[in-house]
Amino acid sequence: MKILFILLASAMQTAAWSQNWIDSYNDASVSIKVSKIDYESVSDGIHHERIIFSYSNHTDQVLHLTFDRKIAYNLEELSQSPERSFELVIPANSTLSYGEENKYDKTYYVFSKDLKGTIKKQLSGFEIINVEYN
Repeated sequence: MKILFILLASAMQTAAWSQNWIDSYNDASVSIKVSKIDYESVSDGIHHERIIFSYSNHTDQVLHLTFDRKIAYNLEELSQSPERSFELVIPANSTLSYGEENKYDKTYYVFSKDLKGTIKKQLSGFEIINVEYN
């Protein structure tokens, strides 16, 4: 249900590069937030909707974060989706977020849909699991 809420809330956002973040994972040490943007690259010939991620370290020490992400497209069951592992090093009391410098790094975004209609697959859900940190 939390995943559906995140996707529904993301779908209701309309501003490009919106910074209306929604918690996907949160505890005393780390939080993972999501938002939705329209991404257009004339040079690459694409106009996509992306779900973007922000990773925050709430501690006074460097945090080594690992997690898996499952993604489902076209109403595929998340349980059938392969897991992909990610690893980040977040400085103390800092946040790492999607931006120009990491716009091609899948750690920071998930393709949601093609706004030109060329690519037919659409994101139907995602799940962040196995969150671990030291």
